[in-house]
Amino acid sequence: MAHVQPTPQQTNSPELYAWSVTGPDHKSHWTKIGAAWTHRDGKGFNITLDALPVNGKIVLREPLEDEEDQDQDPSGQETSPQEPQAQPA
Repeated sequence: MAHVQPTPQQTNSPELYAWSVTGPDHKSHWTKIGAAWTHRDGKGFNITLDALPVNGKIVLREPLEDEEDQDQDPSGQETSPQEPQAQPA
């Protein structure tokens, strides 16, 4: 297998973050599991995952402005690994 060099986009901030979402809609838990960078031609993404969701559902969302500094669900509420916050309905 050939070694793939990271693209310039992969050395920069990701375009999207990958989230695993579990639980019912009104009490869902969001866990950040990876990120995605746009291909140079803009027609696809390179995705890096640190984990795979048990339920098979991955949600890709644009990062919040301050999301790189702390873990947050896409609603902007701060989360901790021990006690994820429910996404507002």
